Amino acid sequence: MKRIEKNSYLMEGKVDVVKGFEKSETQQHLKEEVDVNHIVARALRTGILGDPLAIGRREGIFADVSAVGDFHSSLRRIDAAKEAFMELPADLRKRFNHDPANLLAFLADPANKEEAVKLGLVKPDPVKEVPSVASVPPVA
Repeated sequence: MKRIEKNSYLMEGKVDVVKGFEKSETQQHLKEEVDVNHIVARALRTGILGDPLAIGRREGIFADVSAVGDFHSSLRRIDAAKEAFMELPADLRKRFNHDPANLLAFLADPANKEEAVKLGLVKPDPVKEVPSVASVPPVA
């Protein structure tokens, strides 16, 4: 156990002074693995920065992400969605466990349309007026 001795001779007050050291908890067997010189040498030798064995375990992802936009605009959209969610009444946010993702999942399900209208989250579909027989002018 480390012994802490109080030193009261400083003008600012007491300061903890550590006397003696215990066995280090640093894992010395990882020294070479985290040494920047060994990491750079391995990268130069293999052409891969990182664990060369992990590359085979990852599967590539190929997708058309041209419509996603850049990182900054995506963050702005996320922030705007969070801000809009926080403007909802507290009881409505509680209904979705205070998580905007739960609200989005709820709104994405067409089966929830009627409830979403009742909650005031979406506008109801406009009612199409069917012309009545009295309003149709007679054909001459």
